[in-house]
Amino acid sequence: MALIDTTVGGIIGYLVAERISEKPDGIRVSVVPQKPSESSGRIYESEVVMVDDHPHRLHENTIKLSDVVVYVSVNDMVFGNVNNQRFPVPVGGSLSVRAIDLSSLWYRNAVNGANGQFNIIGTRQD
Repeated sequence: MALIDTTVGGIIGYLVAERISEKPDGIRVSVVPQKPSESSGRIYESEVVMVDDHPHRLHENTIKLSDVVVYVSVNDMVFGNVNNQRFPVPVGGSLSVRAIDLSSLWYRNAVNGANGQFNIIGTRQD
């Protein structure tokens, strides 16, 4: 479980539970600092405007991101993988993902002819 520092909005460490006895209260919880190498800290940001009703892959190349938010700004969209795009996100709604390779994310218009638009932002993991 991640510890979030709400003053900066970043992950400061991870909670680690360790059983130190068989008694119910015999659990010690500590915070393990986040390793700086876990993220480059660079922001990835993109805007996508649909021009047809076919499913599209978000990116052809591997781009690994963490703490990703996809915000749909025009017309409802559906997201998923290469085989199924069934996760609906309405206009004004968002999809949050802890970690993802953008080449595995597919999307399409929820309604044929109603071209959608969305923005995506996340932290690069390279």
